[in-house]
Amino acid sequence: MLGVSGLEKWGGHTIIRQKEANGNYSFVGLSKNVFDEKSQMDFYDYLEKMDFYGGVTSFGEIPRQQAWFYDGGGNFGDRAKWTDLQNPRWIARTYNPVLRHIQNRLQTWYAATFSDKMIGPGINTQAVFDSILLNKYRGWGDSIKPHRDSETIFGDNPTVLILSIGCPREIIFQRILYDKDNLNSIKRDRDFKQGEQSIRVNLPSGSVLLMGGEVQKYYSHEIKKVVGSSNKDAGDNVRYSLTFRQYSRK
Repeated sequence: MLGVSGLEKWGGHTIIRQKEANGNYSFVGLSKNVFDEKSQMDFYDYLEKMDFYGGVTSFGEIPRQQAWFYDGGGNFGDRAKWTDLQNPRWIARTYNPVLRHIQNRLQTWYAATFSDKMIGPGINTQAVFDSILLNKYRGWGDSIKPHRDSETIFGDNPTVLILSIGCPREIIFQRILYDKDNLNSIKRDRDFKQGEQSIRVNLPSGSVLLMGGEVQKYYSHEIKKVVGSSNKDAGDNVRYSLTFRQYSRK
């Protein structure tokens, strides 16, 4: 179900609110201008000075750069038993005051904005965000392939907030068939409602995308490379994606 008007009072746009067979909901919502223009510029300038890591991984060449922050130490892929745990992009780095400030502001916004009654059952509106995977898209040539955020790493039905800073990019959601025996499967559900199998959403700077509930089971998401483009002379085409999740299991 798209564009549920009864939810628009939260100040954003409901992209997906789909009741699944188990009675829980898949939910995706977008709020624009969560951070004002000055804050966006300050964050962008700060991120430009940070270290990001790229190169080949056990999954192959990842066409963007990353850094992971979590005060509990360890490695992003520990729970999934990845084979390249010493890759710099996966090693947990300690929060700094700027990232802590951004996370605290988003935590306050999330707690004040969403409720179980408003969204529907199955979505953790009490999530406490304690980790950030930063992605740097160096230009139109960088991308992220269709995937689901790992429930092996972040638990069942993780809540994810994605703050976009810099160049707007389009995220694409595809309805998929859930296979509990193969959590990496992204086989398309071509029998789902016509017109809602593929959903495209523009992510402007300062916006926050919320993914929650069953959405990681029933939808993949991706950001495609812009056809015919490269990262040469990227200029103003750099985008930073700050993805907040609850990593600890209390």
